[in-house]
Amino acid sequence: IGDNHAGSKLSLMHPDGAVLDEGVIVMPSRFQKCLWQHWEYYWREWLPKATRGEPFDVVHMGDCIDGQHHDTTSVWSGNILDQETHCVKLFKEVVALEGFRNLYWIRGTSCHVGESSRGEESVARAMGAVPDRDGHYARYDLWKRLGVALIQFSHHVGVTNSVAAETSALSREWAAAMTAAGSSGKEPPDCLVRGHRHRWSKIEQLGPHGKGLVITTPGWQMKSDH
Repeated sequence: IGDNHAGSKLSLMHPDGAVLDEGVIVMPSRFQKCLWQHWEYYWREWLPKATRGEPFDVVHMGDCIDGQHHDTTSVWSGNILDQETHCVKLFKEVVALEGFRNLYWIRGTSCHVGESSRGEESVARAMGAVPDRDGHYARYDLWKRLGVALIQFSHHVGVTNSVAAETSALSREWAAAMTAAGSSGKEPPDCLVRGHRHRWSKIEQLGPHGKGLVITTPGWQMKSDH
């Protein structure tokens, strides 16, 4: 899960609103209230069914805040600290869910989360995400074993304005991963997970253990100028 872009007027906002650094309280719009209903359904209804009551890990796919990008005027606060604080507020409820085990955090796009993903690192540290071997709480990619399957997570993937070409970037990701594994002699992944494009998509390919998957996760921000 990822691309929640906290701070955007078009993204997920807690129904209690956000208290800004100056004490001003910003409340969600009717569109954000609708988005929150989907958020609640995802965690309260869909997740227990999907996990069958088993423990689960959460991987955040990046772009946790909207930042100050492209001269945007669509943020409810230009103070990055306000955005980070609200993102922590959103995910505190997630890590308190029954069955939650570990949180992993992927670094997103620098125009949103800052150079070296400083905003991502700040939120991931506050949330107690699992650090990598160098002590970073937010990482550029994650390799994780699930049963026999090896899954690789990272934020970026190609985008397109054409629905007809929507899965082309996913196919290229898979081909690149198989080529890199073959040329380096490393174990190839069974599944690639990406964020960034704000649209859910999936392709199936012949993989190391039968079916290989490439998945892009949906975003939690409504359509914007970008």
